[in-house]
Amino acid sequence: MGRSRRLVDDFERSLGDHQTMALIVGCFSGIALLLAAVGLYGAMAYVVRQRTREVGLRLALGATPASILGLMIDRGARLLAVGVRTGLLGAFAGARFIQSRLFGIGPTDAVTWVMVVAVLVAVGIAACVIPAYDAMRTDPNDSLRDREIRQLARMAQHAVPTRTERGLPPSVRRPH
Repeated sequence: MGRSRRLVDDFERSLGDHQTMALIVGCFSGIALLLAAVGLYGAMAYVVRQRTREVGLRLALGATPASILGLMIDRGARLLAVGVRTGLLGAFAGARFIQSRLFGIGPTDAVTWVMVVAVLVAVGIAACVIPAYDAMRTDPNDSLRDREIRQLARMAQHAVPTRTERGLPPSVRRPH
């Protein structure tokens, strides 16, 4: 007679390949999530850097830091929405190809899809908040040092006549 084996050992051995595959897929998923977060952060930081002058001008003309924060997060949320939509379409199209590797759930499991989207949106919003916070703290004086921006700011301030100039003829008013 051969050695006796326990049924539990046979069961664990049969699940070994599935557990290894699940671990590998989980690691790659974590790396993909990290890359997506870093990519979104980089894109948002670039957009904020490109709009530093505009943000400074907005702050100089009276915009609140909270409105700047909202504006930058709105831009990031739009970028995030495009990415989530594109990713969902690609994932839904590819879900049937990995159906044989799924264990215990179907390729169209609603709870899984909702959780994945929720995690990606949370990571995306977190990646948008840091550059948006940096934009909110922009010093208007630093961004208004450029001559063109100073001219735009002066034009915006002088576009509306002051209270004392309203009654004067246009030839006596300050030049715009």
